[in-house]
Amino acid sequence: VTSKPPSFQLTAETVTWQLIGVFTLIFAGPTVILRNALRAQVFENRPPFWMLLSGCIATMWSFLSGIFLLGVLLTV
Repeated sequence: VTSKPPSFQLTAETVTWQLIGVFTLIFAGPTVILRNALRAQVFENRPPFWMLLSGCIATMWSFLSGIFLLGVLLTV
């Protein structure tokens, strides 16, 4: 656990930890997208369209991640 906010940067030193980071970001990616979109909306005063677009992308990403995970669990 770290005190840094979630981001898409992988700073691991070994290949193993980088792979673990990639697999974590596959499922945590929508959270990172929505957090960054909300921060841009509040601090940079971006148009609401970007928040809506980010929400749609995060929703589809979450849905497809869930479908993938469900498919893996049902085949095992």
